[in-house]
Amino acid sequence: MLFFGPLYSQVNETEAKAAYMLAEENYGKANYPVALTFLKNAKLKLGGANCKILYLQIQIESKLAKTQRNYRIAYGRRLLHFSHHLILKISMRIKYWKW
Repeated sequence: MLFFGPLYSQVNETEAKAAYMLAEENYGKANYPVALTFLKNAKLKLGGANCKILYLQIQIESKLAKTQRNYRIAYGRRLLHFSHHLILKISMRIKYWKW
């Protein structure tokens, strides 16, 4: 079982990249609900979201929030989550700078 751990991780990462690429493609075609479905799949495969996934999700939800009221709250929450994620990433880089 220990031998298959890294292989399973690589498969999940590859599947997550494929799902992300399909989400980008559907976003470009203005097929926003399908794009969100692919992003959710990518997050499941990775075990969480990274900056690229969060950014695309914000872009999609901003488009949906203009026409669908239920996405407005999700869009606001996603913006907060993304900004928190970005602040943590920046603070980690600053922490390791040599002064």
